[in-house]
Amino acid sequence: MKKGTLGILLKTLPFLGVRFGIYMATAIAAMLWLGLLLLISNAVKSPQVGIILFLIGFAGVFGIVKAVGHFVLYFLKAAHIAVISEYLTTGYMPEKGQLQYGIEKVKSNIGVATSVAVLDVLIRGAVRQVLRIFNTIGAVLSIIPGASFIIRIFNLIIETACNYIDECILGYIFVNKRNNPELNTWKASADGIVLYAQNWKAIGVGAVKTVLMLWVLKVVLFIVAAVLFTSSLNMGFFGILFIGLIVWSLNKSLIDPLATVSMAKAYFAAVEQNPVPTVDLYEKVTNSSSKFRKILENAGSSSDNMAQPTNI
Repeated sequence: MKKGTLGILLKTLPFLGVRFGIYMATAIAAMLWLGLLLLISNAVKSPQVGIILFLIGFAGVFGIVKAVGHFVLYFLKAAHIAVISEYLTTGYMPEKGQLQYGIEKVKSNIGVATSVAVLDVLIRGAVRQVLRIFNTIGAVLSIIPGASFIIRIFNLIIETACNYIDECILGYIFVNKRNNPELNTWKASADGIVLYAQNWKAIGVGAVKTVLMLWVLKVVLFIVAAVLFTSSLNMGFFGILFIGLIVWSLNKSLIDPLATVSMAKAYFAAVEQNPVPTVDLYEKVTNSSSKFRKILENAGSSSDNMAQPTNI
């Protein structure tokens, strides 16, 4: 039996633990490296040379850690949404071996980490382009005097929700290929994007709920962080930095996945009611989005090669 958003997330505790561990490991590694750079900089007699070495070392390692972390986390997030989407559409949740189950789903349907990253980046870019095409509410509201504040809030909500739609479409790929294993992954992602455009108003209601929940949780986390910072002023720079990194890790490993589950619920509920991408909309998205055309190009497909409805 399906549960609420938090209940579904808590059923995937193994993923939450690994995600938190990765972020914390990254944070600790960054702190250790920062400490080493400070020691080296202080050991150099020339302050100017010390500062230059510090900045070069910091920028270099930051770039490497960010690149590696992105690939690992892209893959892990894809495995996580594979398990979540399976549960949302079938009610099945592996109680043991969730990580292995999700990883195998990603490997068999998408491939290695680099493939996941490339696919996700293109999906995210296409979704943002689609949003600009179909988001006409701002234009309608703009004719109302004094509506600029409402428009800014609305656009902020939509932009925030966009950060999680790409994972929903990855989930759609897993669901679609479960029912049709021979389906091209790129074609499935194109279908998922068109279905987002086709159902964006229904999904938008869920997006508003998701973003409001997200803001409330981030405010609570900010208050907790402020209390911790205030009580740790005597701990020095590294103590304060460590607390900041813990808060950052909690935000990325707990609050963001909760928002993903909430958006996935809205996405799959909307697609279930309207599961077939229309030819006209497929062509409109193709003509309007360069990222979407790249996805179709990778699929070896065209806008008139329509997908079949998915049984979700």
